[in-house]
Amino acid sequence: MTKEPSNNRFFHAPRESDIAEDDTRGRVRAELFDLRTRFLDRLACAEVFDPELFEALLLSLDALRRCYSAADIPMPRSDFSQFDIIANHLELQATHSRGQRAECAAAHSRWLALMRQNHLLPETQL
Repeated sequence: MTKEPSNNRFFHAPRESDIAEDDTRGRVRAELFDLRTRFLDRLACAEVFDPELFEALLLSLDALRRCYSAADIPMPRSDFSQFDIIANHLELQATHSRGQRAECAAAHSRWLALMRQNHLLPETQL
């Protein structure tokens, strides 16, 4: 990920000088959880795929990864909670959405790649 400022209104990148600090990691983690909840609510309840919110979720996850890496701490699996639920809802929308089928299919593919990268899929889905 580049260190350039994001134009995403949902994502607020941490300052690079603060990336290893506990407070920064805690804030980024809370923002990731908030974005995950907002994205999943829109996707599962309203059946609307929001590409900007999806991108913010990915940016936030990358920022959190960098926070853990800078502090030389492994990222706990609990930070990936509900990722399988997001994958399921993306797959449903990719199959059944009238207006966002292609966007959801592309997002589902990206999400599964992210899950594979983080060893979150059972061996049968690799």
